[in-house]
Amino acid sequence: MEQKLIIIGLGNPGREYKTTYHNAGWLALGYLKNELEGEGSILKTGRGENFDYFDLIDGDKRYILVFPNTFMNLSGKAVREALKFFKGEINDLVIIHDDSDLPIGEIKTARGAGPAGHNGVSSIIECLKTKNFLRVRIGIRNPDEVVRKKAEDFVLKKIKKTDLEKLYLAFAELKSKVSEKSTP
Repeated sequence: MEQKLIIIGLGNPGREYKTTYHNAGWLALGYLKNELEGEGSILKTGRGENFDYFDLIDGDKRYILVFPNTFMNLSGKAVREALKFFKGEINDLVIIHDDSDLPIGEIKTARGAGPAGHNGVSSIIECLKTKNFLRVRIGIRNPDEVVRKKAEDFVLKKIKKTDLEKLYLAFAELKSKVSEKSTP
């Protein structure tokens, strides 16, 4: 029996946000899409009202990769729509997002955790009326900061080249993180 994973990368739509720290979830999902395309096969691509998706099979897993086209603070709307569209359960859901509390490139997973100030995650919890879904948190903070910046002071800035390299190195472990942690 195939396992279905609905993996949603959080970010903001628009060219001006494409390579900002806040779009680490979209970047990670794009990386995962490229990796899966090389190993598996695409069943279907398309769009819902508030998202674009890629439906892929790799072995006994079905990966539905969802790119919301809502702004970060309205992510819950796209996530709720995607779950309904794909007839998914909360246990099928994986949210990939930036985390300004983790050093750049560090990846941690959590299930059932609060939003910790992340507005996209807050929107999802509010729309789904639960926080019991898997989150893959991608660190975006400079670990060498002398004075800790507020997240809003850097999340919408373009990612520095050296930081982007660190992120892409970290993305290499995404598939295993998502697969090993996907069952509650």
